[in-house]
Amino acid sequence: MSDPIYPEGRERQTHWSSIYTAAILAFLGNMQLELYFSSLWPYLQEIDKTTTEKFLGLLIAAWGLGGLLSSPMFGHLSARIQKIKPLLYIGFSIMLLGNLVYVFTGVIPFGKKYLILITRFTTGFGLSYTSLLRAYAVAASIPADRSKAIAYVTGGMTLGSFIGPALQLIFTPLGRVGIRIIGDLHFNIYTGPAILACFINLAAYFLIYFCFTEKNIGVIDKNTAKEKGVDLPPYCRIAVAVCYLTTFTQYFVIIVIGILNAPFVMAVFGLTNAQTVKYTALSEFLRCFVAFLTYVIYMKYDFAKRLNSRRVSFLAIVGFLVYHLVTYSWSFLPGKLKMYSEDEILFSNGTELTGCNVDKYRWCDSLNPINFYVYYAAFIIIIGIANPNLNVSFGTLFSKIIGPRPQTIEQGWLQVAGTSGRMLGSVSMSTLESEYGPKWVWNVQIALLVLTISSWIILKHKMVPLSLPEEYAEFLDPNDPDIIKKKKKSSKKTILSE
Repeated sequence: MSDPIYPEGRERQTHWSSIYTAAILAFLGNMQLELYFSSLWPYLQEIDKTTTEKFLGLLIAAWGLGGLLSSPMFGHLSARIQKIKPLLYIGFSIMLLGNLVYVFTGVIPFGKKYLILITRFTTGFGLSYTSLLRAYAVAASIPADRSKAIAYVTGGMTLGSFIGPALQLIFTPLGRVGIRIIGDLHFNIYTGPAILACFINLAAYFLIYFCFTEKNIGVIDKNTAKEKGVDLPPYCRIAVAVCYLTTFTQYFVIIVIGILNAPFVMAVFGLTNAQTVKYTALSEFLRCFVAFLTYVIYMKYDFAKRLNSRRVSFLAIVGFLVYHLVTYSWSFLPGKLKMYSEDEILFSNGTELTGCNVDKYRWCDSLNPINFYVYYAAFIIIIGIANPNLNVSFGTLFSKIIGPRPQTIEQGWLQVAGTSGRMLGSVSMSTLESEYGPKWVWNVQIALLVLTISSWIILKHKMVPLSLPEEYAEFLDPNDPDIIKKKKKSSKKTILSE
């Protein structure tokens, strides 16, 4: 059945207004997620001194667990009701609840760190609506605009990650005490971002109600297939498995870099709590700025039309590996970490000691310090460029592998793969870092990246768009760089056979 807004004889066009709205919704979700990420560790140290890096890992794992449970649920519900709008309301409502709990955690006299644990779970549960927005970018766009539409949605997510740390910097002058609201509740460096996040969720309700209209333009529904008389061929499950492994690896690496950044720089570079919040927020801001510039290139110049998405995806994964090699604590690096002991803390008279606690970490004297500027430059530039390129090119390639069919279920399971990587990485690597040091964390991530890169090399012939019957030519882009290469090869073989 033809789309009602595109009668027979009229060319299909991408529904850009809904794509723009989807990008803004993706932006709002990720912005509130990143708002207090850099201040989370110092806040935990303030409200409960018994909090360890292991518990920090559990917090991030709770966020991952929420997404792990909700992503397939959202995907299957969306496929069942053939809509995503009601599920967007649900996602933002759950996030609003989590932010409200976070605001009042400081004034509740018991179980404070466990309340934070609950807030991270609810945030992760609600944020899974972003997988629906990625699927919608495919559904609301024609093949020629597919990569650009995906760039808008993923770019919105990155812009949210970019603005979030910047807004955290705005709340920094409030300090630990801030402004008293009522009783022991304060508007400070820790609660300010969560209060702002509550208003962001309320704004999202109005945006969904007044501005978001669902359109299915780039996918083939059952009625269309029946009308054509030809079914879509099944997609390659091996290629999809490689995609799931890639997403697992990407989320694993990114979350480990994120959660261990604060305790890592405090130990290795000898930063205070205030300096840690400052440099962590600033470096995240700059990394996201580089990433956003990359997305702007994709959106403004439709850069993806000129590039082979498989090659770009592969090079982006290699970029992650290069980052780990550049920031690795090689044995030939000079110097030793600044260290202190528990006894020194007792006699410090409240003065904040900096460096690596030798009584807390057995690896302090065995780690060769990394250069401060090399570490942050690699984080900002390499990760800042590699991650957005992987998001756009890989997201585009994944949609082509699945083909022009509704993808909420597949996108939901892709989110599950990423969430699993985030959850496993946060728990296992925070424990590994605490017991054996950052070097072993790097070793595990390097091994995982090598495994992923090897799978792309071995199965590169599988990582191609789905071949469609001629009846569905309108759902193909004749200038697709991924398809052009296949045509050239087949033409060459035909000439040789003649």
